[in-house]
Amino acid sequence: MEKIVAMIIMLLFLFPFISSENTVHVANTNNVLYVGGTGPNNYTKIQDAINDAKDGYIIYVYPGYYNESIVINKSISLIGIGEEKPVINGKGNEYTVLIEADNCTVKQFVIKNGKIGVKLTDVYHIKIENNTIRYASIGILLLNSSQSLIRNNTLNENGMGINLQGFSNNNAIIGNIIYNNKGTGIGIYGIFSEKTHGITISYNNITKNFDGIEIFVSSDGMISFNHVYKNKQYGISIDICENMSILNNSIHDHTYGGLQLMDCSYSIVEGNEIYENSAGIMVQSSYTWGEHFNLIKRNDVYSNADYGIYVERSLYNVFTQNNLINNGRNAWFWYHVIIGNPSLPIRPCHNRWFNNYWDDWKSTLPKPVVGLLDVDVDLFDRYICIWSGSWLNFDWHPALEPWK
Repeated sequence: MEKIVAMIIMLLFLFPFISSENTVHVANTNNVLYVGGTGPNNYTKIQDAINDAKDGYIIYVYPGYYNESIVINKSISLIGIGEEKPVINGKGNEYTVLIEADNCTVKQFVIKNGKIGVKLTDVYHIKIENNTIRYASIGILLLNSSQSLIRNNTLNENGMGINLQGFSNNNAIIGNIIYNNKGTGIGIYGIFSEKTHGITISYNNITKNFDGIEIFVSSDGMISFNHVYKNKQYGISIDICENMSILNNSIHDHTYGGLQLMDCSYSIVEGNEIYENSAGIMVQSSYTWGEHFNLIKRNDVYSNADYGIYVERSLYNVFTQNNLINNGRNAWFWYHVIIGNPSLPIRPCHNRWFNNYWDDWKSTLPKPVVGLLDVDVDLFDRYICIWSGSWLNFDWHPALEPWK
């Protein structure tokens, strides 16, 4: 009997330790930590929770004001919860959120006051969702980072909204509201040795920035269903790009131009509504050869102050089934021919126009498209103008009714 009592007493002493071990084991199985609340696995600082987390953990952050610059170097999900988004204040540091691990999610925060709001460096499969990002030089920066999703964020009062640089491929920027940024709303900047590839920019609302969307040295991208309006300079500017698809966007109220293609090839501009800009569609220095071309098709281009379609030093582009209505000039071109330079072909504005609707032409006869031709001679590496005057292209089969 005494032995049984002794064993019972021993078990009673051991019970708290057994209970504690079981509690920790359950927490590890759930892989969940908390910041800003009360109870077990709760932290005061976000960075402390990240430091204790492991790959695959979820960290929930309650509403509050967190004066931190955080580094996410594990594959975790950082999610704000509650009626109000928790605020992460970078207090002027180099970044507010730095992501250095693949397969991370940052969701449902206000992120502000870092030189960079959210910075991704050499990472893959990141999700940045439902955040408000403001008061940074760059709201979101992707540097050599790919296959990531930036969705449903609001970016305002930054130097630049979203910036992709370097070898950043197959990223998607979807459903964001980007406004009142001093620089470009969305800027994609590759370099010739590290061209960006496969960008998707869709369903964004982009307004009151310097430029709406600016893309430099990129290929195989999709820009679709965006509302781009009232930016100070250009709505969408695409420079030194190929195989780009610009589809079904609404682009209006820009001082310089709605859509600019500069040095682009093999690209499609289709189904866009472009109006009340200085110029609607600008195709400049864009050359393609053989059976390949830039295709400008089925766009509604109307009420642009100076030009509906403006073409400058560009060859082998096709303009078809566009509605050109109530523009200062519905279309105009300028080409510069240089005699004596074999690298520059003597084909004055060899573009194709057909089946467009012109509100200033009501005949089935070919519609003349009036432009300007300059002819220079290359003499000892100096160009001397020998003739300048009007030139004509023709829309050989103009449409009599607007395309629906």
